Amino acid sequence: MPYSAKEEWLRRKKEKEKAIAAKLKAEEDARVKLEEEKLRAAALEKEREEKRQREIERRRKVEEETRQRREDLLNGATPDSRLLLTNMFSYLLPQDLSTRRRRERSALSPLLLVSQAWRTLSKANYYQRCHTFEIFEDGQGINPQTMCDYCMGAFSIDVNLSNARELNDAVMVRIIQKCLFVTSWTLDRCRNLTAASLDMIAVKSRRLNRLSLAACSSISERSLGTFMKKCGRNLSFLNMSDCPFVDSRLLQNVCHFCPNLTTLEVMNCNLDDLACHHIASYSPKNIAILKIGGNIKITDKGIVELLDSIGSHLIEFDMEGLEKVGSTAMLSISQRCAKSLKVLKISNCFGLDDASLHVLSQCLKHLGLLDIRHCPNISRSSVEELVFHADLVKPPQILM
Repeated sequence: MPYSAKEEWLRRKKEKEKAIAAKLKAEEDARVKLEEEKLRAAALEKEREEKRQREIERRRKVEEETRQRREDLLNGATPDSRLLLTNMFSYLLPQDLSTRRRRERSALSPLLLVSQAWRTLSKANYYQRCHTFEIFEDGQGINPQTMCDYCMGAFSIDVNLSNARELNDAVMVRIIQKCLFVTSWTLDRCRNLTAASLDMIAVKSRRLNRLSLAACSSISERSLGTFMKKCGRNLSFLNMSDCPFVDSRLLQNVCHFCPNLTTLEVMNCNLDDLACHHIASYSPKNIAILKIGGNIKITDKGIVELLDSIGSHLIEFDMEGLEKVGSTAMLSISQRCAKSLKVLKISNCFGLDDASLHVLSQCLKHLGLLDIRHCPNISRSSVEELVFHADLVKPPQILM
């Protein structure tokens, strides 16, 4: 073989060997990569299985603790505590005894196991669906968390926790997370609740249309304003009475973000004529009940502007204790509210006199209740001589 041909044969042989080595290396790399992927998949599956087992174990422990608490409550209760439980369950008033939905049976079974006395009160073959829950002011050692475990759940739609002075944000957040279908929260005088509870209500209570926060002094103006931006559109009832942080600026946000309000209660707050201007400018025309009593900065000017806008739709108007309101406001009431007003509360109004009272009595066609207590410029003789509108079937009830 010539020398040049031999070199060419050796060169081709080396190239072939290099190609075979590269192919073997690529196959080895692919095999290693496949093995690594299999190991990662096995590790991930093992992690998922461990997580699943931990979740099963956690649920088992929770169920065991719940069962143990129920047994302790049933077996270790004294006669006095059983009587107290019976009394507390008397506040659970089922308003729909005819419901037979199976999905509610499991949710209600813990409730029926708490008190034998309560279970005997339930009608046979009916599932108790507790729409309303109300807690005692003095629980005498009853743990609110225990009541939350056994008495509240997805079936609760109207929850009243007024006067629960020991109720804090931690327990309230737990209650909110259990009661996802609540349409009405009444939290009057729950002074330990802060913005955390209000934020949780905004996130979880999607069906909320009634909110009462009277005398909840720990809730801030900023948190309430943020809540109105998120949930105000669905609200039809709002009570912020006795809250010192409620001023004209907050009320502007309320009126702007709550177009469907029919009832607004803002008594004993920090409101003035500017608040009346905001209500007149932003509030819906279907607002029927308005309570602004106790805001001593409001004058005749604010009342007149307010009634010029919504007076024709008011059914109940409460302006108790408005010391700066006089005959001008009374005349505006008689003109703007003549067709619809049924309840008028003007007690402790120093500007109300006999002449204004006679004008009111003759102009209000549907008046059913008139509260004129503690009005020093009204004489008893003038009340006895009142002449009411001819359309009234019977004279209204007068409180004096």
